[in-house]
Amino acid sequence: MVIGDGRRSVHALRRGTLGLVVVDAFNSDAIPLHLITREAFALYLSRTAPGGALLLNITNRYLRLEPVVANIARDLALTCRIQRQRFTSAQEQQGVSESTWALLARTPQALGRLAGDRRWRDCRADPSAGTWTDDYSDPISVVRWG
Repeated sequence: MVIGDGRRSVHALRRGTLGLVVVDAFNSDAIPLHLITREAFALYLSRTAPGGALLLNITNRYLRLEPVVANIARDLALTCRIQRQRFTSAQEQQGVSESTWALLARTPQALGRLAGDRRWRDCRADPSAGTWTDDYSDPISVVRWG
């Protein structure tokens, strides 16, 4: 396990050596945009083994990040699945809150058993959100207005 400063830490790792890259940095009101771009995803995946995957916690109160992830996945020809975990009101009273996770891989086979798991569905792209890159992002296009 490597814990560190996002892209810098990942960049320092050897190519093709990781089974899974987990990115969990988007649940506050000020997300680090440089971690959710086409170039960032390409970097993460360059460090995974051929059957590796990228798992992102895209939970956010203010932004709909699924279209951002789905558009990048489409652009990079990746398989993209998403799961929204919901909990009972009793669990929520205990401090557990819902979360949304996206799982990306080069092929559906790389998802293993999760490929057929009904809790995971295909990510939904949205052309109006654009494909975020290091040079372009549009958070306003994915604001939760309601």
